[in-house]
Amino acid sequence: MLFTTRSSATKIGQILGMAAIISIFTLNSSKVSAQVQPTFNLSQGPTLLSGSPADGTIGAKYIYQDVEISSDGLTVDAVVTIVDISDSAVISVDSVLGVDERFEPTTNTSDPGGYVEWQIEFVVDGSVTTASDVGIPAFLSSFILEAIDVDGNEYFEAIVPLSYTLEGGTSPPTDLVVSTNGAFTRFQSDADFAAGIDPADTEFAVRVNYENVSTVNFRNGSAVDSNDRQNSVTFLGEVIFTVEDTTVLNQKPVVVSNFGNVIPQDTNFNTNLLTGASDPDGNLDSATILLIDPNNPANQGAPGSPLVIPGVGTYTVDTSGNVTFVPVPGYL
Repeated sequence: MLFTTRSSATKIGQILGMAAIISIFTLNSSKVSAQVQPTFNLSQGPTLLSGSPADGTIGAKYIYQDVEISSDGLTVDAVVTIVDISDSAVISVDSVLGVDERFEPTTNTSDPGGYVEWQIEFVVDGSVTTASDVGIPAFLSSFILEAIDVDGNEYFEAIVPLSYTLEGGTSPPTDLVVSTNGAFTRFQSDADFAAGIDPADTEFAVRVNYENVSTVNFRNGSAVDSNDRQNSVTFLGEVIFTVEDTTVLNQKPVVVSNFGNVIPQDTNFNTNLLTGASDPDGNLDSATILLIDPNNPANQGAPGSPLVIPGVGTYTVDTSGNVTFVPVPGYL
């Protein structure tokens, strides 16, 4: 049995992904973790999922197949959702504006401040085939997202779970002004711009640093009404800052693996999954624990909803992290 949980970063008012996919019993298991550079090649997607709202509208869901292979050899897909559209329109979800492996949507802002909000969920391959599917989260151990070519009054906003990095040098200095917009951190450019889409233009780039999360949320927008705007997001680590100026917003939590428990036959077992867990910011959210059957990842449990594994037993967890395992008679 696997479990995941999340850290609730109250300073930004949003539940954020946290570090953990941990096996606590002596069952076969595998975790989804990797130091990764997800790719969004047009041969991988975006494919509009069956049952999704119409292409380019709020709620539309797309899938990219095989964006990464985890360090455990598990294939990872990416589900891209248009979460919101405000005074803007989606012209193209993705196209080759610079490098095919980037995610490069084209949008058009009809009024100042307009934006399109995107969510990318990394899921275990095959766990999402229709828009209504709740995928199995693939918590990636460490990756970065870089927004490049944020210029000409454009802005990029992201929910930053850990930290972000801007150009700290002076030749040239960053063009981006940082502010907070609810759960999002905004990186706003002025009227200056660079021709084309080039990660070498570091004054118009921002890097968001992630660890042990499965979901990223960001917005592409403009402070003025505009024609079609080309946006470029890369996970490839393309930006090389002259001087890295990193700001930490939230410190990562820690979870201690609870391996090696020996359970006598026909005996119940109790433990707390979060023993030894901590969060420097005090925002560990035990109510988000998710139990996963390693042999059938679609079979899941949560507080108030037991995980039943046929031929093995039942796992029940509460909102404090206390879990009880009741084996089926004779289970070894």
